[in-house]
Amino acid sequence: MVLYSSYFRDTQKAEYEAPTYFTFCTLKNATTAISPVREDSRVVDEAYYDLSGRRLYGRPTQRGIYIHSGRKVVVK
Repeated sequence: MVLYSSYFRDTQKAEYEAPTYFTFCTLKNATTAISPVREDSRVVDEAYYDLSGRRLYGRPTQRGIYIHSGRKVVVK
């Protein structure tokens, strides 16, 4: 049996007399591979989805909450 606690035991005393300094800087005009998301408003999804994200074919007949064209729809 291996005791892992012996590996995590501190062997040296921590010394806090000397201060530690950090320098933070910001990079302006940094180029990244991330571009803004553009919404294509021409795409219209007429399908219904349940709250689990499963696509339903046709209009739902059972009671519940569904997603249709990006909006919540309640079927009573």
